[in-house]
Amino acid sequence: MGIKQSRYHRQKQSPPRRESANTQTASGLSQSVNSITIDGRQYHNDQTSTYILPKDEIEQDRLNSQHFAVKALFNNKNILDSIEKSLPKGAAILDIGCGTGCWVMEMAVNYPEHNFTGVDLSDMFPTTIRPENAKFELMNVLGGLPFSDNTFDFVNMRFMATAFCTNEWPMIIKEIHRVLKDDGVVELMETDFPENDKEPLISTKLGSLLEEGNFKLIEKQEKGLQYKAPMNALTRELISCWKLTVLALKPLLAKRLVQNPDAYEALIDKYIEGLVEEHSKIKIVAYAARKITQKEHEKNDEENKGKEKEETKEDEE
Repeated sequence: MGIKQSRYHRQKQSPPRRESANTQTASGLSQSVNSITIDGRQYHNDQTSTYILPKDEIEQDRLNSQHFAVKALFNNKNILDSIEKSLPKGAAILDIGCGTGCWVMEMAVNYPEHNFTGVDLSDMFPTTIRPENAKFELMNVLGGLPFSDNTFDFVNMRFMATAFCTNEWPMIIKEIHRVLKDDGVVELMETDFPENDKEPLISTKLGSLLEEGNFKLIEKQEKGLQYKAPMNALTRELISCWKLTVLALKPLLAKRLVQNPDAYEALIDKYIEGLVEEHSKIKIVAYAARKITQKEHEKNDEENKGKEKEETKEDEE
C-alpha cells in the first residue's frame, strides 16, 4: 500500500546533531541557537512557538511513514474529492506545517499544472531537489502568514494538534480565510489525541471552528482503525507512528508519569501493549470547507434580519 516502514525497529541510536556552539549539561541536554538536544533527540529552540515534537531524522522518518499510511487509509488519495473537483487550472496551493515536504512533493508531481508552497517552523523540507512547481519557506505561522490577502486557491493543514494551543486555533483559521481567494477551499485533518496541554479533542471541533471562521463545510470524511491483533501492515505502521510520537514527548511527560526518566520507554511499551490488548480505536477526521465571501456574509446577514422581522411580526399578531 505504499507504506514506508518506520525507523523505530531499525534505529535506536541517537541521530546526528547539527548544533553549533552548544552547551552540554549532566541532564543530557545541549542547546544551540536553533535547536535543543534532550536525551539524543533534537527539538525546536524557538521561544515564540510551543511545538513539542522533535525535528531530527527519526521524526522526519515518522512523518514520512505517517504520510503514506494516512494516504493508504484515505483510499490512496492526498486530498478529498470535493477539493480536487473545485481546483481551477494553475491553482496556487499552500501546505501549512509541511514537515518534510512529502505531501507537497507528491502533489507537485501528480498535479504539475498547479503551484505548491509548503511552510514550516522546521527546515526538514527539501532545499534543492524538488519539482519546479514546488517551493518551501521557513516560518512560524503563529506570527501570521506572510502572504497577501486572496493569494491561494487551496490551503491544506493536517495533524497540528501538537503545534497550536486552544486559543491559537481561531487565529490560524482566520489567517487561512484571509489568504484564500474568494471561493477558495481548505482541508483540515486531525486525529483523536490523548489528554495533554495542547488541544486534545481538536478533531471534534474542526467543523465548528471552520463555521465560526466564515467557512461553509462541503465534505467530511472519517476513517477508523482498531489496534487489535493480528494487525495488518497499515495498522502496524500507524501504531508505530503513534509510539514514536509518545516517545518523543518524553521531555514533557516523563516527569509526570515516572520517578526515574530512564523508565519512560518501558512505560510506553506497556502503554502500547495495553492499546492492543484493549482493542483501542482511533479516528482520523478530514474536513473540506469553502471560504464564505464578504458579499455572501452580508447576504446571509440580510436574510437572517428578514427572518427575524417576520418572526417578530408573527409574534405581535
